[in-house]
Amino acid sequence: MEKFEVCLISPPQPNSLDDRLDAPLGLLYVAASIREMGIKVRVADLSSQPRKRWKDLIGYADIYGIGIYTCNYNISKEIKNICKSINPKSIMIVGGAHPTALSEETLDNFDVVIKGEADLSIKKFIADFKDGNYKNIYDFNPPQNLDKVAIPARDL
Repeated sequence: MEKFEVCLISPPQPNSLDDRLDAPLGLLYVAASIREMGIKVRVADLSSQPRKRWKDLIGYADIYGIGIYTCNYNISKEIKNICKSINPKSIMIVGGAHPTALSEETLDNFDVVIKGEADLSIKKFIADFKDGNYKNIYDFNPPQNLDKVAIPARDL
């Protein structure tokens, strides 16, 4: 598969007084790494958005990625169902604190888990996806040379 699209999704934070206060910085780092590979990527920030708008904000993609905390795990499963209704053949990747701590359990609901820092490991997943032979869990140590990490794609 040569051309494909990636949509990274920042779910709402239900326990936050104002979930618009924190930009989805982790996803913006991941987006920058994907964009460096020449792949079309966008970020759907669902914070403070009504559920009736989620499907339009998410849109079509071949790969969807969600950054998950434990407090928004159930909402992320709902988002996965929306993604699969848009593209049933899509791959659902997740990262963040919850999937890192509970990777095996998270695989019960999602296709791929990226443990730890995803800035560079997303590149390995994308390369494996292009080859048609990706794993279910990617676990990479933090980068030793921070100059190799792309600047966050704040324009997304």
